[in-house]
Amino acid sequence: MIDSRRLRQFVAVAEEENFARAGERLHVAIPSVWRHVQELQQELAAPLFERDQRNVKLTACGRMVLSESRRIVSEFDRTVARIRQIASGDLGTLSVGLTETAPWTPEIPKCLQSFRSRFPAIEIGLDSASSNSLEERVRDKTLDCAFVSNIPVDPELAHLPVAELHVLLAIPTGHRLQNRNIISLADLTDESFIWFPRTTSTTYYDGLMQGCAAGGLVPKVVHEAAMKPSC
Repeated sequence: MIDSRRLRQFVAVAEEENFARAGERLHVAIPSVWRHVQELQQELAAPLFERDQRNVKLTACGRMVLSESRRIVSEFDRTVARIRQIASGDLGTLSVGLTETAPWTPEIPKCLQSFRSRFPAIEIGLDSASSNSLEERVRDKTLDCAFVSNIPVDPELAHLPVAELHVLLAIPTGHRLQNRNIISLADLTDESFIWFPRTTSTTYYDGLMQGCAAGGLVPKVVHEAAMKPSC
């Protein structure tokens, strides 16, 4: 079987035109270089060198094999280098999940930019979905990581806080509370709310509801609306 070691030794002999110099260049014993070149000639069933008293010269077949051997060895080295980069985490693709509102949080684009600066050879693939869906995909290993609103309760999922989400009250122009500087949760008892579905972010939804209840408000949700991904 032709392998990269034989091709490297053949290339060295061809370029040095001498077995001894080729052995010195590769730090390989001369008999080993001789044997591997002979084995290569036998496998190809073609003479690769012509010999005189001191040096060797390539035959027509040898010149063609030299050209191909250089190409094969070069591609092999590039492939090995890429495999080692992938194995070390310096090359590849990072699949990242985002909720629809994640890009609005300054910390998240900064995280992605910082990662790209540190690992420029790694391509970042972005996908958008709800927090619950993203957690499932991380669990199923179809995503490497995700920015979600939930705090995962699954012990198999590690999590790290990167930002705090602030909830704002949106009211129409002319609303009775429009000119109030401070609005308590209890002030909203009789109001109707547009909320997001619990199925999109269970933990975040429950946390908001518990916070409202602690402040004396049980939101009267009259409509649920989930944002549509824009990409």
